[in-house]
Amino acid sequence: MTAPQIVSNSASPANGDQGVPLANTVSVIFDREIDETTVNSGTFIVSGPETDLATGPFLSLRDDPLRPDDDDFLLSPRYEGIVQGTYTFVRLDPSNSPSEAFDYSGGGEVFRTKVIFTANKPLSASVLYTVLIAGDENTNDVVNTGIVTRTVFDTLQGATLGTGRAEITGGYLGSSADKFNIRIVETGKIGEAKFVWWKDSAPTLQFELITSSRKQLLTDGVFVQFFTDGTTDVDDFIVPGVLDPDWSSVVKAGEPLASNYQWSFTTGSGSIIAPPVDTSTTIGGLGDLIGSQVTEGFQILEVTPDVRATNLDPTSATSVLIRFNKNIKSGQNFDNLVRVVADAVNGDPEIPATGNIAKTISVSGDTLTITFN
Repeated sequence: MTAPQIVSNSASPANGDQGVPLANTVSVIFDREIDETTVNSGTFIVSGPETDLATGPFLSLRDDPLRPDDDDFLLSPRYEGIVQGTYTFVRLDPSNSPSEAFDYSGGGEVFRTKVIFTANKPLSASVLYTVLIAGDENTNDVVNTGIVTRTVFDTLQGATLGTGRAEITGGYLGSSADKFNIRIVETGKIGEAKFVWWKDSAPTLQFELITSSRKQLLTDGVFVQFFTDGTTDVDDFIVPGVLDPDWSSVVKAGEPLASNYQWSFTTGSGSIIAPPVDTSTTIGGLGDLIGSQVTEGFQILEVTPDVRATNLDPTSATSVLIRFNKNIKSGQNFDNLVRVVADAVNGDPEIPATGNIAKTISVSGDTLTITFN
C-alpha cells in the first residue's frame, strides 16, 4: 500500500497566491481519510512573522499595539509565530464532493478528508504566510509522527431498540487491525445502563462499565460516548434478546504521510477582508515538498542576511539584499514601500537602537538593496 499524500492542486490558498483576503481559510485535501486526532497546531501549521510576539534568547514578550492587552499567545519565535485557529473536517468522495456515506469496513481509501484551518482572527495585511503539513520524517522506525490515516471507523449499530445510541471514536494507538464491540447488558435509570465491551481479537475478555454522557476511554486511544434523548420515562437503552454487539467499530493502525509539505501565500492590503464566494471545486495548486522554489507570481527568492540570522558583526551587517524572481519595476517610491524597524534582541526598553531606521534603497534588476544610514 502506498503512503497517503495530499491531493494535487488541492491547497487553498495555492502556493504563491497573492492578495489573499484576510478572512480566508487555509485548506487541503488528503487522498484518503485521516485521523482527526493527529491534526493540530504541531502538524498543520500556519505561520507568519506578525504573530511573533516573543523575541530574544529569553523569549521576552513584546506588546503588539494592534492586539488587546489581555490577548495571550503561546508562540515560538523560531517559527515566526504560529497562527492560532481551529480545524474542521469534511468527508469527500473521490470527485472531491462532500459525502454523508459511511465506512464500516475500515477500508480507509473509500473517501478523502478535507481539512479546513480557520484563524481565530483575520490574517494581517501584506504578510507572507507559510503552511507546513507534517509527515513522518523517519519512515524506517516504528514511531509514527505527523498526520496519519484514519484509525477508528464509523460506528455500526446493531439490534438495540431503545432511543439511546453510542459512538466509538478516538485515535487508535494499537499496531494490529481489530474491532471494538459494545453490548448493553442491563438497563438502569434514564440515560444509565450497564454495558460490556470487548475486542474481536479477545472475545472472552470482556470489561463491564456504566454508560456516561461523557467520553469514556476503553483502551489504546479508543473512546465510547453514549447519547440519550432523556425525555421519556422509559429506559433509553433496551437490552436486546441476542448477544450480538449493539455497536461496533473497526480499528486499524494509522499510516503516516511519508513527507512534509510546505507552501506559502501572501495576503492582500486589507481592502478585501472576506474571500469572494466561489462555488467551484477547484482549490488551487499545491506546493511541492519542502525546498521547492516558487515559480509563479512575484515572489521573494532570497534574503541576505538570512531570515532570523543572529550574532552578525555590526560593522559588516550594514545592508540587506532582497532578490526577487522577476526584475523590479523602476521609478517606484521605495521610501514609502519599504520600512526597516529595529527592536532590542532581549526586549530591553533601555536599548536605544529601536524604532524606524534611516535607510537608502537601490535597485538593480531583480535585486533590491537596503543600506542602513
